[in-house]
Formats: sequence, structure tokens, C-alpha cells
Amino acid sequence: MTRSVLAGLVLQAVAVWFTHRAINGQWLTRVGGQMLLMAVLFHGVTEIVQWVWPGRNGYRQLVSQDTLDDWTLTVSAAILLYALAYGAICFVWLPRAQPPPGAAGLRGSYIEGLRLRWLLLLAVLLVGVTVSGSGLAPPALYGQDSPTEGNYVLSGLVSQFVITIAGLVGAVALVRFGRRWALLLLLVQGGFLILAGSRSMVVFSAVLSLYGAALAGVRLPRRQLVGAALLVGFLAVSLSAARDAVGRDAFLPEHGAVRAEGLADGVRALSSPQSQEAILDDTVYRFDGNTFGALIYNRLQEGAQPVGLTTVWNNVLLGVPSFIDKGKLQRSLEVRNEESYLDMHFRLDPSIDYLPGMFGSMLGYYGVVGLMVLAILLGLGLAAIDRLVAASASAVRLLLGMGFVQCALSYETGPPTFITTLRGVVALIAVVLVVRWAGALVRRLRPEAAGAAWRPETPRRGPAGPTAGEDRARSPRPARDAAAGQVAARATWVN
Repeated sequence: MTRSVLAGLVLQAVAVWFTHRAINGQWLTRVGGQMLLMAVLFHGVTEIVQWVWPGRNGYRQLVSQDTLDDWTLTVSAAILLYALAYGAICFVWLPRAQPPPGAAGLRGSYIEGLRLRWLLLLAVLLVGVTVSGSGLAPPALYGQDSPTEGNYVLSGLVSQFVITIAGLVGAVALVRFGRRWALLLLLVQGGFLILAGSRSMVVFSAVLSLYGAALAGVRLPRRQLVGAALLVGFLAVSLSAARDAVGRDAFLPEHGAVRAEGLADGVRALSSPQSQEAILDDTVYRFDGNTFGALIYNRLQEGAQPVGLTTVWNNVLLGVPSFIDKGKLQRSLEVRNEESYLDMHFRLDPSIDYLPGMFGSMLGYYGVVGLMVLAILLGLGLAAIDRLVAASASAVRLLLGMGFVQCALSYETGPPTFITTLRGVVALIAVVLVVRWAGALVRRLRPEAAGAAWRPETPRRGPAGPTAGEDRARSPRPARDAAAGQVAARATWVN
């Protein structure tokens, strides 16, 4: 490991420490914190991995070590500026205390109006279509200059909503039934999603479930969090082993019926040395977010001009549904895909599937200075989102937060993820608002048809009589004191 890379790691460590202090260790409920962790994973942790297991990443043959050193220092400085901007806002604008579980109806407010049975039905339909292969577009579709319609619409709908809905189901279930069933819930959730042949679906849906539950005050103890991480990691590693054992073709859309068998073969092959080597090779290059940025950095140093906001406008057009923009699928690949446009502009090999990353793509917009400015703006923007989500509990704010968490987890795809992911979240928010308006209208027209709203669970009366809490509640003075304490706790959390 060179001195420049080591210096970059020090800068990133300072960024993580400063952010940890700024958010009071609340990583799971802070979108900006999760974005920082993903950036450090793709630009910092990956360098440690390359140092421990050298020669396993073919991407590193595309760029010189000197260029990698310069880029690592540059992106580390951008990460630190991002952390300083985000953390400064968090220190003065975000609540410093953990939200007290159940305070002032906090648990119920974040899932108010979200009916678990309807969400579960929708999740089953989406996961079923995904597992069958009907909801997955063939890989060649994204590499064609003029893709045909095929199952593009269906695959677009499924990929747009399946992760968010699965995560929402998990969050609502954890809030309503408690954390005792957390590991079983994540096992069932991941077990179905892994049949789609995508590790990201399993990881993202699990994180979204934990984020939504934690936001509502239902936090898993450290032991359960470790168990959840091991469970999700096992499912992801099993898929990597399955791809090595039976090949990636077994997980193509037309092979939906044989995926379970392929995963079983992968689990059985986990103990074999060949499978372990394949998993290690896959892991070493899987999080390399520095090669792409270093290649663009080298082209800029050679005199290439940045692309400006051209790809940003293309990304906005990408968010327009195809039934509105009829000519969307007929545009060239460079217009529909930011990575392909950057490959063309900076004369990179388009046949290589790079990992652009958020900061790697931003470097191509306006160069090094532009990257620093954009990093600061990104930190300020995500701090504002965290403040908005935490300021008041509602299902709309929960969905908004989950959308931005998914964007952070999709760090490797770059800025286009904000358009493609939030498009689906906006649609879900619109559905929630329409249902809420319709329910209010029904209650106004037919008051007797209004159902009782869900309330947090209360202690049940045991065979020996009322609980101690119920005895205290019968006394007027303790009741007033308890109510005042609850309001004070809620005020501390919001302010």
C-alpha cells in the first residue's frame, strides 16, 4: 500500500469519525450516514482488500498505480468535504437523542394508513413475478442500441417496486409484531428474493426493513443485528457460489424454475476450495469503485473536457415512463445510460462493465473542483432529507426516507439512481395520499364505517390482575405525570 493510498484512508477515517459524532451513532436511521459508509466501502475499504489479496482484480490492469494514488487522495478529500458539510448540519439541525420507543405514538405514526395485508399481497405478487423470471429483463436488453418492448414494461414495474415494497412489509411487520421475529422475517424475505438471482435485492430489502423499523423506534439489539448481517451475508455468498457451480445462465429470466436447484448446488459447494476461491475473486473486484474514477481522472489530466450536465439531463429524461415518452427505447445506448456516455466521451473501453460510483461519475461532470463542490452539495442535501424525515412521523416521510436509503445503497450505479429510484417512491407516495384522501372522504360520508386506527400494543391483563403500569394509570396524578413525560420526550426527539 502506497503512502498516498494510506493518506487517503486516514482522510476517510476522519470523515467517518466526524460523522459518527455528528449523528450520535445513529447510522441506521441517517441517509447521509449510509451514503458515507457506501462511499468509504467503494473507495477506502476496497484498497485494503486489494492490498490483502493482490492480483485478483483485473480492473487494476487498466490504470497505473500513480493515477490510482492521485485519484484516491482526490476522492478521499471529496468524502471528507461531504462529511464536514453533512455533519455540520447534523450538529445544529438534527435531534441528538435517540427517539424513545413508542413516545407520543411515534411507532404508529410512521406506518399510519399502511395495511400489512395489502402490502403483503402486493409483495407476494411482485416477488412471484420476479422469481418466475417474467419480471426480469434479459441482460442483452440494456446493451442493444434499439431494444424491443418484450417484457420491458413488466420488468420495469417489478424492478421499480419489489425492493421498496419488500422492505416496507418488513418494516411494518417489525413495528407491529416486535423484534422477536426479526431474523425469521429477514430469512423468509431474503429466501424468496435470492431466487431472483440478485444479491442486491436481498441486502437492500433487509436494510430498508431495519431502517423503517428503527425510524419508528423499534431497534434490534446488537446481537440480532449481527445475526441479521450474517444471515444476509450467507444468502449473498450462497448466490456467488451458485453462479460458480452452475453458471450465471441458470439465473437468466427464462430459467426461473431451476434457480432453487442452482442455489442448493451453491450451498453444497460452499465448502469446496474452488468455490471459496471464486467467492474471494468476486468479492475483491465487486467493490472496486476506484478504477473508473482513476481512468476519468487520467483522461482529464491528459486534456479531455468534462461533460457538464449533459448526462444529468439524460438521466432526467430516463425517469420519464416509456408510455409517455414513446421514443425512449429508440434512443442510443449512450443517451439512456450514463456510464456508456462517459465511456464514449473519455474514450474508455465500452465492453467493460465498470463500477462508476457516485463520486466517480461526478468527477466527469466538472472535473476535480466540480467534484468537491458537488460533494458538499450532496452532504447538505442529504442532511436536509434526514431533517425532513425526522421532523414529523408519517408514512409519506417513511417512504421518502426509504427511497433515499435505497439510493445510498445503490452507490455503485452513480447519480442516475436518484432519478430511477425516487420515481417509484413518488408513485408510492401518491398512492398513499390518494388512499388517505379516499379514507377521509368515506369517514366523512359514513362515520359508522370508519374503522378503529391501529394503536401500539398495551400490556395485557394477566391472571393475577392488572399490571403495575395499569395500577399507576388509575391514579390521576401519576397519569398526568406520565403524559407530561411522554410529551417532553417527544419534544426532545423532534427538537
